[in-house]
Amino acid sequence: MARTLRITAVLLGLGLSLPSVDAAAQGFDESKAAVRGAARFLAVQGDEALHAGQYEEALRLFRMAEELYHAPTLVLAMAQAERRLERWAEARDHYRAVIDEKMDRGTNPAFHQAKLTAKQELKVLEPKIPTLQLTLKAATARAEVRLDGKARPLESLREPLYLDVGEHDVVVIDEGEVRAQKVTLKSGERRELTIDLSEGGGVSSSMTRPPEVEPPIGWWWGAGALGLGAVGLAAGTVTGILALDEADAVKASCTNGLACDPTLQPREDDARALATGSTVAFVLGGIFVATGATLLVLDATLEPDTEVGLVVGPTWAGVEGRF
Repeated sequence: MARTLRITAVLLGLGLSLPSVDAAAQGFDESKAAVRGAARFLAVQGDEALHAGQYEEALRLFRMAEELYHAPTLVLAMAQAERRLERWAEARDHYRAVIDEKMDRGTNPAFHQAKLTAKQELKVLEPKIPTLQLTLKAATARAEVRLDGKARPLESLREPLYLDVGEHDVVVIDEGEVRAQKVTLKSGERRELTIDLSEGGGVSSSMTRPPEVEPPIGWWWGAGALGLGAVGLAAGTVTGILALDEADAVKASCTNGLACDPTLQPREDDARALATGSTVAFVLGGIFVATGATLLVLDATLEPDTEVGLVVGPTWAGVEGRF
């Protein structure tokens, strides 16, 4: 269901509906229709690759489609592929591009939906993206800054730089002075790096602890279900042992397995009740454990805006949500 909706959104966003009779009468541009058709084909192929876990291929196809025909839905799809590849800085740039896209009332509804989706997904992603605040001391206006081999304008250093998790090379060149530094960034880390270009100057660094991220609601449901399942299995074990003890006591009073002490009838009834309770506890415990595990897996793999939770009935438990 979700996959069909995503593909539909991409196609509508591209404006690939068939031209009307009036449009054809006015000289519909067949070359533009052909370009849109090619973009549509690439978008569908990219969507299939994305949902098959082939994120590099999906990104390549979405880029090709975007080069043929610009659409915010395609830029959003590129961001989603990059997010899965953990190219978070690039994904942020594409999310921002969708959010900043100029739209009005006449804009395709799919474009407006793409903007809303970009805002929701970026809100979840952005706290995870590490940043680097680079400060230069005693630098001239001719100073050159290279980050991972790419030149960075000095004015871009006024704000923290969003970078991917991992190791980065920072090189500053200014009137013959060269300073090089490696920086390793972790998820959510906020790092400040100061490079002093004066004679005898060095490099200093400070780090802000990554913010605590509240586990998503699906995580709580999953953990709770696993906890209930563990309690159910433990209860089933205890009641099962008690049922066996009662049954053994009754059997011990019987002669040749036939004539039993009638005064032990209540204990026999108790044994049966305990056996039934043990069976019910084991069944419910197994259901809750399976449901909890499912919720935790879904929470780790579904989209950030997916809503999923635990639903419990009189004799059953399951997962319900918007996928």
